[in-house]
Amino acid sequence: MKCEYCRFAPSVGAEGYQDECGYFEKYGTTWKDGREGCTLSYKQLEKWDDEYAESLGNMGLDMGMQMDFEHLGISLEKTIEHCKHMLGMDLRKTYRRHGREYYKPYRNYWYGNEPGLEWFSKMDLADKEQEEGKLPYYYLTEQGIRWLERHIGITIRPVED
Repeated sequence: MKCEYCRFAPSVGAEGYQDECGYFEKYGTTWKDGREGCTLSYKQLEKWDDEYAESLGNMGLDMGMQMDFEHLGISLEKTIEHCKHMLGMDLRKTYRRHGREYYKPYRNYWYGNEPGLEWFSKMDLADKEQEEGKLPYYYLTEQGIRWLERHIGITIRPVED
Protein backbone atom coordinates (compact mmCIF):
# COMPACT_ATOMS: atom_id res chain seq x y z
CA MET A 1 0.00 0.00 0.00
CA LYS A 2 1.40 3.38 -0.94
CA CYS A 3 1.71 5.78 1.99
CA GLU A 4 -0.17 8.59 0.30
CA TYR A 5 -3.28 6.37 0.06
CA CYS A 6 -2.93 4.77 3.49
CA ARG A 7 -5.48 5.84 6.11
CA PHE A 8 -3.04 4.83 8.85
CA ALA A 9 -0.24 7.13 7.67
CA PRO A 10 0.53 9.93 10.17
CA SER A 11 -0.99 13.26 9.17
CA VAL A 12 1.08 16.26 8.14
CA GLY A 13 1.56 18.70 11.01
CA ALA A 14 1.22 22.49 10.98
CA GLU A 15 4.93 22.86 10.17
CA GLY A 16 4.53 20.73 7.06
CA TYR A 17 6.37 17.75 8.50
CA GLN A 18 5.00 14.26 8.77
CA ASP A 19 5.89 11.70 11.43
CA GLU A 20 7.22 8.40 10.22
CA CYS A 21 4.88 5.45 10.05
CA GLY A 22 5.56 2.88 12.76
CA TYR A 23 5.41 0.04 10.24
CA PHE A 24 7.67 1.59 7.60
CA GLU A 25 10.99 0.54 9.15
CA LYS A 26 10.09 -3.16 9.07
CA TYR A 27 7.64 -3.35 6.15
CA GLY A 28 8.55 -0.27 4.09
CA THR A 29 9.60 -0.30 0.46
CA THR A 30 10.01 2.04 -2.49
CA TRP A 31 7.74 1.12 -5.37
CA LYS A 32 8.73 1.21 -9.06
CA ASP A 33 7.11 4.62 -9.56
CA GLY A 34 9.33 6.11 -6.80
CA ARG A 35 6.63 6.45 -4.15
CA GLU A 36 7.16 5.01 -0.69
CA GLY A 37 4.82 2.52 0.91
CA CYS A 38 4.70 -0.74 2.77
CA THR A 39 4.10 -4.33 1.83
CA LEU A 40 1.12 -4.67 4.17
CA SER A 41 -2.46 -4.63 3.00
CA TYR A 42 -5.11 -2.33 4.43
CA LYS A 43 -6.83 -5.29 6.15
CA GLN A 44 -3.61 -6.25 7.94
CA LEU A 45 -3.08 -2.70 9.16
CA GLU A 46 -6.71 -2.44 10.25
CA LYS A 47 -6.51 -5.75 12.13
CA TRP A 48 -3.34 -4.71 13.97
CA ASP A 49 -4.85 -1.33 14.80
CA ASP A 50 -7.97 -2.98 16.22
CA GLU A 51 -5.88 -5.42 18.27
CA TYR A 52 -3.82 -2.54 19.65
CA ALA A 53 -6.95 -0.57 20.56
CA GLU A 54 -8.43 -3.64 22.26
CA SER A 55 -5.25 -4.23 24.27
CA LEU A 56 -5.28 -0.59 25.42
CA GLY A 57 -8.92 -0.95 26.46
CA ASN A 58 -8.17 -4.16 28.36
CA MET A 59 -5.21 -2.53 30.10
CA GLY A 60 -7.35 0.45 31.13
CA LEU A 61 -10.12 -1.82 32.40
CA ASP A 62 -7.69 -3.93 34.43
CA MET A 63 -5.95 -0.91 35.95
CA GLY A 64 -9.26 0.76 36.77
CA MET A 65 -10.61 -2.43 38.32
CA GLN A 66 -7.54 -2.84 40.48
CA MET A 67 -7.80 0.75 41.72
CA ASP A 68 -11.56 0.44 42.36
CA PHE A 69 -11.18 -2.84 44.22
CA GLU A 70 -8.42 -1.38 46.42
CA HIS A 71 -10.51 1.72 47.11
CA LEU A 72 -13.60 -0.34 47.99
CA GLY A 73 -11.63 -2.87 50.05
CA ILE A 74 -12.57 -5.83 47.84
CA SER A 75 -10.07 -8.63 47.26
CA LEU A 76 -9.40 -9.11 43.54
CA GLU A 77 -7.82 -12.53 44.16
CA LYS A 78 -10.91 -13.69 46.04
CA THR A 79 -13.15 -12.44 43.24
CA ILE A 80 -11.05 -14.35 40.68
CA GLU A 81 -11.42 -17.50 42.77
CA HIS A 82 -15.20 -16.96 42.92
CA CYS A 83 -15.32 -16.48 39.14
CA LYS A 84 -13.39 -19.72 38.67
CA HIS A 85 -15.81 -21.48 41.01
CA MET A 86 -18.70 -19.94 39.06
CA LEU A 87 -17.48 -21.83 35.97
CA GLY A 88 -16.69 -25.01 37.90
CA MET A 89 -12.91 -24.73 37.61
CA ASP A 90 -12.41 -25.91 41.18
CA LEU A 91 -13.99 -29.29 40.44
CA ARG A 92 -12.72 -30.10 36.93
CA LYS A 93 -9.25 -29.96 35.44
CA THR A 94 -8.04 -28.02 32.44
CA TYR A 95 -6.64 -29.74 29.36
CA ARG A 96 -3.73 -28.94 27.07
CA ARG A 97 -3.80 -28.89 23.31
CA HIS A 98 -1.04 -27.60 21.03
CA GLY A 99 0.82 -26.16 24.02
CA ARG A 100 -2.10 -24.05 25.27
CA GLU A 101 -4.28 -24.67 28.27
CA TYR A 102 -8.07 -24.85 27.86
CA TYR A 103 -11.09 -25.31 30.06
CA LYS A 104 -14.61 -26.31 29.09
CA PRO A 105 -17.09 -25.07 31.71
CA TYR A 106 -20.22 -27.00 32.52
CA ARG A 107 -21.93 -24.18 34.40
CA ASN A 108 -21.93 -20.41 34.70
CA TYR A 109 -23.63 -19.19 37.86
CA TRP A 110 -22.98 -18.08 41.42
CA TYR A 111 -25.63 -17.95 44.10
CA GLY A 112 -24.90 -15.63 47.01
CA ASN A 113 -23.60 -12.23 48.00
CA GLU A 114 -20.16 -11.26 46.69
CA PRO A 115 -19.10 -7.59 46.53
CA GLY A 116 -16.69 -8.22 43.63
CA LEU A 117 -19.43 -9.79 41.53
CA GLU A 118 -21.76 -6.93 42.43
CA TRP A 119 -19.16 -4.58 40.98
CA PHE A 120 -18.86 -6.89 37.94
CA SER A 121 -22.60 -6.57 37.31
CA LYS A 122 -22.31 -2.77 37.26
CA MET A 123 -19.52 -3.00 34.66
CA ASP A 124 -21.40 -5.51 32.42
CA LEU A 125 -18.90 -8.27 33.16
CA ALA A 126 -21.61 -10.26 34.93
CA ASP A 127 -25.41 -10.43 34.82
CA LYS A 128 -27.40 -10.41 38.03
CA GLU A 129 -30.83 -11.89 38.66
CA GLN A 130 -32.52 -11.52 42.01
CA GLU A 131 -35.96 -12.45 43.22
CA GLU A 132 -37.41 -10.48 46.08
CA GLY A 133 -36.30 -11.78 49.46
CA LYS A 134 -33.70 -14.18 48.00
CA LEU A 135 -29.99 -14.06 47.34
CA PRO A 136 -28.89 -12.99 43.83
CA TYR A 137 -27.69 -15.22 41.00
CA TYR A 138 -24.65 -13.99 39.04
CA TYR A 139 -23.67 -15.11 35.54
CA LEU A 140 -20.44 -14.11 33.77
CA THR A 141 -21.00 -12.42 30.42
CA GLU A 142 -18.76 -13.02 27.41
CA GLN A 143 -16.71 -9.96 28.40
CA GLY A 144 -16.39 -11.29 31.94
CA ILE A 145 -15.17 -14.65 30.66
CA ARG A 146 -12.57 -12.90 28.44
CA TRP A 147 -11.47 -10.86 31.49
CA LEU A 148 -11.05 -14.05 33.52
CA GLU A 149 -9.08 -15.65 30.66
CA ARG A 150 -6.60 -12.76 30.69
CA HIS A 151 -6.10 -13.04 34.44
CA ILE A 152 -5.63 -16.79 34.74
CA GLY A 153 -3.98 -17.45 31.37
CA ILE A 154 -6.36 -20.21 30.32
CA THR A 155 -8.60 -20.22 27.25
CA ILE A 156 -12.20 -20.85 28.30
CA ARG A 157 -14.48 -22.54 25.80
CA PRO A 158 -18.07 -21.31 25.36
CA VAL A 159 -20.43 -22.38 28.14
CA GLU A 160 -22.82 -25.20 27.22
CA ASP A 161 -26.48 -24.36 27.67
